[in-house]
Amino acid sequence: MVTKRMMSKHWKMVVVLLCICGGLLLLRWAAMIWG
Repeated sequence: MVTKRMMSKHWKMVVVLLCICGGLLLLRWAAMIWG
């Protein structure tokens, strides 16, 4: 059984990963626009 603590920890990790992916996408878009 998954504990609430594990879920919250996992959630934070997912949010961080999404932020990193979003940042990379923004960088790629910026490179396309300015490049």
